[in-house]
Amino acid sequence: MKFSEFLMNEASDYSQYLDNDGRVVDPDTVKTVDSNELYLFGSNDGELYRQQLRPIEINLKKKLDKGIYDSALAIKAWRHFADTCAKKYVQEYGGKFSVKDRDLCAVAFAYDWEAENL
Repeated sequence: MKFSEFLMNEASDYSQYLDNDGRVVDPDTVKTVDSNELYLFGSNDGELYRQQLRPIEINLKKKLDKGIYDSALAIKAWRHFADTCAKKYVQEYGGKFSVKDRDLCAVAFAYDWEAENL
């Protein structure tokens, strides 16, 4: 199996968050209170912005410019960021986030990025 085939298989889990055009669905239709809290925490933390959010944005922009951007893989990239946000949030405030909340947070980040760049 080629690496690109592997990535496509891994991205298929996020296809449920794509519309018929292959774009990310509006997160307002599926978000939860916890996913929104995680999204706001990740959006407003300067350390996370500098260390992870901005590099993800730059990487996705490069892929868009090359013509190889894939919305499902973008959600996967944002999911890594959502996991980091959840870990830091739990360290600072306690609690925990479900897998679904982290997925929905990633969808929100992907949707916002696509709204600004596509």
